[in-house]
Order: sequence, then structure tokens, then C-alpha cells
Amino acid sequence: MKEQQNFLRRIISSSTSVSNERQVAQLEAFIKKYRKDTTKLDVFGQQLEESRTAKLWRDRNLKTLSEWFRKQNMKSV
Repeated sequence: MKEQQNFLRRIISSSTSVSNERQVAQLEAFIKKYRKDTTKLDVFGQQLEESRTAKLWRDRNLKTLSEWFRKQNMKSV
């Protein structure tokens, strides 16, 4: 039984992995629509939280990282 739960958790985790704002909104809508079922599995909430955190990190750091990579690229030319 434990193996099945871990397998289900991995399936849900990989299928709910999101990388942009639109996908986060879709995941939120899915969780809300199927609240009765998704509340039984904490993996949905975990994935949503991880997705939000990743998006916030990207929003805060993308410009800085882009500038750093550009400068590094200029040095090597």
C-alpha cells in the first residue's frame, strides 16, 4: 500500500509541475474544482506552493541573472 501511495504521489507531482503563471492558475483552478478529492492528498498543495515559490524567485532574480550572464558572455569574447 505504501508503494502505491508513493507511486501516486510521484505521478501527481510530475503531472502538476508548472513553470509559468498561466499553469499556476490552471493548477489552482483544478484544485478548487476538485477540492473534495485534492484535499485528501497534500501533494497538490505542495506542488502549488513550490510553483508559486519558483515563480517568485524567477520574478525577483531573472533580470540580475540575465545581466550577469550577459557580462560573463562579453568577457569571453
